[in-house]
Amino acid sequence: MLYSLLLRPVFLVSDSSFVLRLPSLAFTVGTLAVVFRLGRRWGGPSLAAMSTLALGLTQMFLGHTMQVRGYGLSMLLAAYLGSLATDDAPRSPRRRWVAIVIAGAALVYVLPTNLLFLVPLAMVAAAWTALCGGGFRATIKESAAWMAACLAGSALYLPVAGQLIEAGRRQGPAPRSTALHLAGGFFSAALRDWWLIPLLAAVGIAFWVRDTRRQPSRRRWLLPLITVGMLGIPFALTAVFRLQPFVRNYCPALPFLALAIAWLVAECVAGLGRIVTRAWSAPRTALAGMLLLAAVALPRITTYPARLAEYRSRQFAQDGYYDYYAADYHPGRLADHLRETIDPALGHRILYAEADHVPLQYHLARAGVPRSRDVAGGSKQSGCVVYLILPPLVDYEALARETGLSDETLWSFVLEGDFGYYRLLRSPKPLPAYRLSDAELDGGTF
Repeated sequence: MLYSLLLRPVFLVSDSSFVLRLPSLAFTVGTLAVVFRLGRRWGGPSLAAMSTLALGLTQMFLGHTMQVRGYGLSMLLAAYLGSLATDDAPRSPRRRWVAIVIAGAALVYVLPTNLLFLVPLAMVAAAWTALCGGGFRATIKESAAWMAACLAGSALYLPVAGQLIEAGRRQGPAPRSTALHLAGGFFSAALRDWWLIPLLAAVGIAFWVRDTRRQPSRRRWLLPLITVGMLGIPFALTAVFRLQPFVRNYCPALPFLALAIAWLVAECVAGLGRIVTRAWSAPRTALAGMLLLAAVALPRITTYPARLAEYRSRQFAQDGYYDYYAADYHPGRLADHLRETIDPALGHRILYAEADHVPLQYHLARAGVPRSRDVAGGSKQSGCVVYLILPPLVDYEALARETGLSDETLWSFVLEGDFGYYRLLRSPKPLPAYRLSDAELDGGTF
């Protein structure tokens, strides 16, 4: 909701893909900046540099943050709230509480499922206040600010509460085991390219335990607290409330996952470095850690386009690691091609799957291409050229059943153009209108 409201003024300036993605670019840069600030506060310059690089090299972050959707804004707000949650020495406590309420309400108003992250942020903030010796009264005040944020964000949905309740009723409660599948899907997607991280993390945890025993400090528990809170509690809440969101709805956890990766790699590198030489320093940790992260992730990032193209030739790439929005997704070019090539002397029908209605209908209307048109003075029996807009995977038996076209007719269609995710096929000659089902005579979906 909030992202759409913020995007509206930009849309009035221009509806080009480049301009519409500029807010997402700003959110991306902002998220990286906030993660750098968090890393510097929690672990110094080494952790700041490594966590920023880890997030920037995570393919799931790159694939979702630049979409014309609210995931980039969600990640920015979640990271900013993480900064507020662990600010144990604010200059103005009242201003901080106001910022918590405003930013927390904004986070929820981007997506309702962002409550899954605002609640653990509140828990982390309360726990950190208690660990820092704030006392019972300070912990209660802290919890009240975060509760107010939850209530304010939820209240913003009151105008559409009936629609949300109806949507939830239609979907029904999900089995609690769904949370495990969602957690597996998220971590599989987020860590797909970090194949060396589990080993480094295990070594890093061992060094962290050793150093914590030698030099006990409350501050050393901050990163474990954030890691457990932001990477575990959202999925626990998913199971408790029996929700079934998309894997991509868990994108707000990515900044905290990057911080956890950088923290454990830094612990591993620093621990091994001190074994090699007692003169091992923080700059060496940062340099070695960043080189290691780049060596692991960069080869995978450079081959991602080819792997995505191969994957989506076998199955639908919609969510998680493989996302068709990160592919050659150019419905606008397809619509412009139709505008230039459709013969005005012939009637036509443009057919596509119902799942593709929203993006295709918008771009066809923007290009001034009607989905159906009959020749002036002609009849439906005079025939029309049929255009099919198809994704990579097509069930031709279902297609024949839905459109009323025979298998033989469908296989005679010629490839008019390949526009990345979509292929455009055209009947080799006008088809009699009676060959189409009644539902398709005026254009439509199948």
